[in-house]
Amino acid sequence: MTDDKQKAKEQILYLLKMQGATSATDLAEQLEVSPMAIRQHLQAMRGEGLVDYSEQRRPIGRPVKLWELTDRTLNLFPNTHADLMVEFLNSFEAVLGQTELEKVLAERARRQIQ
Repeated sequence: MTDDKQKAKEQILYLLKMQGATSATDLAEQLEVSPMAIRQHLQAMRGEGLVDYSEQRRPIGRPVKLWELTDRTLNLFPNTHADLMVEFLNSFEAVLGQTELEKVLAERARRQIQ
């Protein structure tokens, strides 16, 4: 895949991640390329299982395809929530001590059990 195609693919995936279901026309406007170019990228990515679409009926005209990411793209976007939580707990312990951290974790466990 050429660098330009890879860059376009990454931009499309990013926009779909940030915006959710979006039409090819809207993506084309945001990326300042033709809707046909976007549709070609979307079809290729659909073949890879990265995106899929649902059709939304409109009052007039043909239904619009709204493109969105599939679960297969989850590993393409880093999930830093776990790292953030570990850093928070380490900071909590450094500032307030092991005993206070254990109290907080015990309270969290109690609430979760309820």
